[in-house]
Amino acid sequence: MIGLRALGALALAIAGCAGPQRVEEPPPRPADDDLVGLLPSGADAVIDVDVAQLSAWPAARRLLGDGAGGLAAKLGRHGFAPLDDLDALAAALRGAGTDGAEATLLARGRLDGARIERALGGAAPVQFHGVRLLDGEDASLALLTARAAVFGSPVEVRRAIDVLLGNDEGLRAGDADRVLREALGRAPAAKQGRPAVRAAWRPSPALLAQLEGTHWPVELVDWVAVAIALGDGIDVGVVAGALDQARADELQRRVELELADLRAQPSLRALGVADALGEVKLGRKPDELHLALRLDQAHFDRLAARLANLLSVAR
Repeated sequence: MIGLRALGALALAIAGCAGPQRVEEPPPRPADDDLVGLLPSGADAVIDVDVAQLSAWPAARRLLGDGAGGLAAKLGRHGFAPLDDLDALAAALRGAGTDGAEATLLARGRLDGARIERALGGAAPVQFHGVRLLDGEDASLALLTARAAVFGSPVEVRRAIDVLLGNDEGLRAGDADRVLREALGRAPAAKQGRPAVRAAWRPSPALLAQLEGTHWPVELVDWVAVAIALGDGIDVGVVAGALDQARADELQRRVELELADLRAQPSLRALGVADALGEVKLGRKPDELHLALRLDQAHFDRLAARLANLLSVAR
């Protein structure tokens, strides 16, 4: 009979032959892989854009505008072409409804640091915690990594650097951003992959005071999440969260009235916007209102062409 000591020795020998158990850990994500996570905390709204997906959509360049006055040209003055050079964008808005409202923009892609610096007017670079940045007349810029840059006020750009270095809370971690963070996670999903655009908004007290008395029932809303998916058309999904079911009931009633009023306006009917609004579908959960709009590519192209003609006449 084998004694206890012999069994113990045998067990140790087997364990020694087996060697230590290795646990495979996933490789670390690049610091700039999650642009939303690099945005400073304390935002009122956030937007997350898959630019690579947007650039593959045929209507994107037409919407952004190829002319000198288009949005693409304005962004190009910062030293990059958004649809050609970028893969992702994220932005946060702070101070909505106040004179101090400001936006912070993070961009990831094939960035030419020298070209971006020239676009900022040749400002002398400075160092902040070892990161090179430029303070221009209206905004600051820092190249956070070889492929990611942050634009915004001098304070917010420096905060983004601190978030990157782990010295400050980003939007993904700040307690004050919990509701906004959860709202972004409630943005509707795409049928395949992820939506091209996701956004979330939480009305600030200052903005609510500014919008008091308007038609839109923003005082009933605790948060709003939006998703835009692209493919053989466009799908827009909106989820509005209320603090309780009674507010959600009133929100639904007010939105239905507002949509009916917009559909009846002759100017919107002439443009075809009223027809598009007729495609809006409403759904409910106890304390949420869901809106969905689906336009096939032909319908969307007709609507976009009419709006473009109107804008050209207005100019």
